[in-house]
Amino acid sequence: MRTDDGTSAGGSGEDGPITISVEIVGVLKRPKMGARFPFEVERDITVEGLLRELGYSDEHIRFLLVIINGRTVHHEESLHDGDNVVVMLPVGGG
Repeated sequence: MRTDDGTSAGGSGEDGPITISVEIVGVLKRPKMGARFPFEVERDITVEGLLRELGYSDEHIRFLLVIINGRTVHHEESLHDGDNVVVMLPVGGG
């Protein structure tokens, strides 16, 4: 619960896990939670850390495209409470 000053009730709001929204798009293996779900992660986790927690191997992570709040990001980017994350595998053809 948020207080009027923007901190969490009972603390500074700087400790503990955060909740993000995750959407898996396309032909990717989906976690058992489905294609779109809320997900709780440790504060300051990176995109790469999230992908590992979702069960993707290092071999596959390097090919995944991640969009946070409508912006394509690098895997070193940190996540923040309330972020909307889309994970996809870019597909090409010709």
